[in-house]
Amino acid sequence: MPPDTVKPVDTTLFLEIEAESGEMAPYGVPITAYPTGSGTIVVNSPGSGELKDGRENRWRNMGLHLQERDLATLVTFNAPRPDFQVQLEWEPYSYRGASWNKLLIESLCHTIDWSLENAVQLCGT
Repeated sequence: MPPDTVKPVDTTLFLEIEAESGEMAPYGVPITAYPTGSGTIVVNSPGSGELKDGRENRWRNMGLHLQERDLATLVTFNAPRPDFQVQLEWEPYSYRGASWNKLLIESLCHTIDWSLENAVQLCGT
């Protein structure tokens, strides 16, 4: 199937992170992938305040551009936004009592793992 007829793939990973209290805090990571047959995957981590599609849809437009030309499969995601409650003395942001910085890195890692697990469907190899 030509890349221009393939629709983007939207999914959400449902995960948990351990809060400093030891309790588990659930969170979701929405993902959009733009499949190709290129054999290449590029995982994009938008800025902390930016949505996965980007301001003025810039990441969406890039994903569609790469897809139309069969250059690479773009995978982009959103980590949950911080809750803006200073709960940890050593960090300005947190998420339900967990380190938001750790959450951001874990979200990226889970997105990369998901991309690799689904590589055949996403990029053909």
